[in-house]
Amino acid sequence: QTASISLTFFSAAQASSRCTTGILSEYALQQHQLGREWFLVLASVVSFLGHGMLSIASHQIVFVLGVTIVGIGFGMIWPIMVLFVGEVFGSRNVGANYMFYDGFTSAIGTLMLSKFVAQSIYENHIDKSSHGDDYGFE
Repeated sequence: QTASISLTFFSAAQASSRCTTGILSEYALQQHQLGREWFLVLASVVSFLGHGMLSIASHQIVFVLGVTIVGIGFGMIWPIMVLFVGEVFGSRNVGANYMFYDGFTSAIGTLMLSKFVAQSIYENHIDKSSHGDDYGFE
């Protein structure tokens, strides 16, 4: 039950923050000359606080609240990234630039996690005496 509640709150929080972050950043830029990079900082701080709350969660309500705060931070990142890429690299090729920024980094991150991190953790924890040589033969 905690998993379904957490997923619902995470989804609602990230969806609502996706809808409001672009509007709020545009308002802050127009009225207060506050750049979008500050919203990236704010999203990072919100995510940090949510993960900190998750690290100390000992009750269900604290866990769900932490997941909700992480959802808010996660939802803030994506609309700001699109706007930020458009501002930094121009709006002429925003699709290609954003795909390089989002797609390339996702591919590299997946490669790093799946190939190097998971492999090194597996190799450090495998019991080599029970598996014979490297190919599984005795």
